[in-house]
Amino acid sequence: SQLVSLQSVFAMALSRNLNLAHLDVSTAFLNSPISDEFELYVQLPPGIKGPNGESTARLQKSLYGLKNASRDWFDLQEDFILKYDARFHKNAAEPCMYSIQEEEFEVHILVYVDDYVVAYSDAAKEWFEDIYSTFHGFC
Repeated sequence: SQLVSLQSVFAMALSRNLNLAHLDVSTAFLNSPISDEFELYVQLPPGIKGPNGESTARLQKSLYGLKNASRDWFDLQEDFILKYDARFHKNAAEPCMYSIQEEEFEVHILVYVDDYVVAYSDAAKEWFEDIYSTFHGFC
């Protein structure tokens, strides 16, 4: 369960003297592209027409309430995390936790939809500040 995972991150941070941070992406679902396996269209408001006079438009980004919005967001953020630093590995017991552990350098990211709890060592402080600004620029 997420609560147990969150408690585990807090306990790990406390026992290893790690810094803790919380990140929230307020427009998470609006940033994720819709999976290529779906073509979704919306009816345009009255009086609005597309470039060729059409009254519908194909969605390119996800919206809150779409059936696959959470999955599209998860895929996007996971791709971002794993490509941002190749040292990240997914936790086998908790698929929403990504970690880097190298001597003094330690980072753990626990993801819950669009909220992130990050535990990081002092040696990873500059790294954390960089991923924080990159991630906020990304979303």
